[in-house]
Amino acid sequence: MTTGNRWSVRPPLIVGAITLGMIGVLAIAMLAFHVAAAFATPACSDDFTGPSGGLWSVAGNWTSASDSSTHALPGNLDVACLGGATVIIGSGTAEADSVQGQGGGIELQGGSLTLHSTTNASTLASLSIDDAAELSAPLTTTVTVTGNIEWGSCPSCNSGQTVSATIDQTGGPTGSLEIDGPGTGIAGPTLAAGSITTDSPVAITNAEFLIDGTSSLTTTSTMTLGSAVQLDGDSSQATFSAAGLILPTGTAGFGPASVALTGGTTTIGQNTTLQAGAITLSAGVLDDDGGLQEAPGASQSLRITGGTLKGQGNMQGPVTNVSGTVTPGDAAPGTLTMSGSYTQDAGGTLDIGVGASHFGLLQVDGAVSVSGTLDAELGSYTPEQGQTWVVLTSLTSFSGTFSLSGTGSAAVAPVYGPRNVELEAVAPTNPTTTGTTTTTGTTTGTTGTSTDTTASGSSTTGGAGSGTGTTGGSGSTGTTPPPATGCILPRGRITATAVGPLTLGETRARARATITRYTSGPGGVDYFCLDGAKDIEAGYPSTTLLRKLPKVTARHLAGRIVLALTTEPFYSLDGIHAGSKLSAAIKRLDLGKPVAKTGADSWYLTRTGRLSRGVVEARGRLIAKVGIADRLLASGSTGSQRKFVRSFGSNA
Repeated sequence: MTTGNRWSVRPPLIVGAITLGMIGVLAIAMLAFHVAAAFATPACSDDFTGPSGGLWSVAGNWTSASDSSTHALPGNLDVACLGGATVIIGSGTAEADSVQGQGGGIELQGGSLTLHSTTNASTLASLSIDDAAELSAPLTTTVTVTGNIEWGSCPSCNSGQTVSATIDQTGGPTGSLEIDGPGTGIAGPTLAAGSITTDSPVAITNAEFLIDGTSSLTTTSTMTLGSAVQLDGDSSQATFSAAGLILPTGTAGFGPASVALTGGTTTIGQNTTLQAGAITLSAGVLDDDGGLQEAPGASQSLRITGGTLKGQGNMQGPVTNVSGTVTPGDAAPGTLTMSGSYTQDAGGTLDIGVGASHFGLLQVDGAVSVSGTLDAELGSYTPEQGQTWVVLTSLTSFSGTFSLSGTGSAAVAPVYGPRNVELEAVAPTNPTTTGTTTTTGTTTGTTGTSTDTTASGSSTTGGAGSGTGTTGGSGSTGTTPPPATGCILPRGRITATAVGPLTLGETRARARATITRYTSGPGGVDYFCLDGAKDIEAGYPSTTLLRKLPKVTARHLAGRIVLALTTEPFYSLDGIHAGSKLSAAIKRLDLGKPVAKTGADSWYLTRTGRLSRGVVEARGRLIAKVGIADRLLASGSTGSQRKFVRSFGSNA
């Protein structure tokens, strides 16, 4: 019997499997070779063998990689390798397929360098572009610089340097990208096409630097603008991007170009103005304590998709808060002003800090439309019932509502007016206590029961005793009698939009619900009762006053407070209150001549005010009343101001 060979079982299948396996291995190996070849550094065809600092244009400085006896300048198909040297291009035209620095770099002092490859990247350790030089490369390839980049200008040749390439600098925090030179009216450096991306800090001190077309300059580090650098010639389609800007005192900016802020902190300090086109804040902090303005010929806007806008400065253009945070003020709440419109989307937050004597205020000249969150941060502050803070105002119109959040926000509620939002304390946070006090007069009174209630700016009020003794028991800190029924104790202060509890723009019905004891006088005036026979007057506009306004605005103001005055010395207008000397008011408030006289009274309007104008009524040499008036109605010529004041004396 013949013994069978173990390899004789299905030999065709086994051989076929081995054959296919070998083909697969070969295919993978070939694919890996091609992938590696695609990313490998191209082979050198010309080596720079001259000294470091030698000229590109000297043929003897080059040696053919395939024939050491051949010396010729690289051509458009050659891969030029620098061998670690710094090679100078001083004039003429230099070209290559690509350049491999091998630790060396290029210094363009004139002439041009053109790289032709659409597949081979170039790598340099440093790049310097000065005088009238040009660098160009296909945008599909990258010129990588592992060290510093310096880009200057030529004071004597009246021409700048043009770059048309995709440059990627990987110098990191120890590297630098400097765009410098005198910038005194001569042609400056120009990024004509392409982009520069870096992780190094960028410093721009040449005011003639220009980004054209849709080109971009991007750093994941900071970008510093030198003194008086205004890049007015930039394209409106160009983009600067940085993780924070460092700005000089004075006016500086990017012309009509767009600016993207991707992190860090950008501070627009006092006496500083930043000019730009469209700005996007996606991360980090934009702290505006100076001014953010549109550049000449630009349309400035701010879009917040992340990060925080804060400060006490002002800004032009529409502001759209998509999903970031707006916080008026710096370390403490303050006023942030916008001369354009403000829109807050569902993902945005308006963060308002609230305290006893200060609060955040977003002051907007244009239309306001909101949704999203109102973060009312009271912290440990405990408000009194009925206390109010105006936190958002508009000179034009307001629409929308907020969702309320924040530490202590349960003690307040938003109140929406036609052109503002205020927070009002909805419940007392200090529990009332009942004490027993004995009152005495010419005869002995009986024991009375006192409920202690604290009011802002006033003493604690005791209860009424019975008998013929002195009215009112002693509270914990004072002996002021309680207000008459329906009257209120003075509270709050005079702000740009409010006199105590009454706010410009609120309806007559709401004002009467706030202070239930009042009398109506001629000329559309309500006199609301404060304790001590003093009062707050609220004036409502006549049809004659409203005729000069646009119909939409007139409808908003009809039946709403446009003038608020008080005789209560508790309230002051920048330190001036009822009883102050007229001479002090004229000096402190910079008052001009009176705009009107009504009987023995002289009326003055303060010269300034974004949301309102201060109002002072003088009787002889003393101030009788102070308050505020709606800016739209109380502005214009002296005649218009006189008509405004006098309209509240007759039912016009």
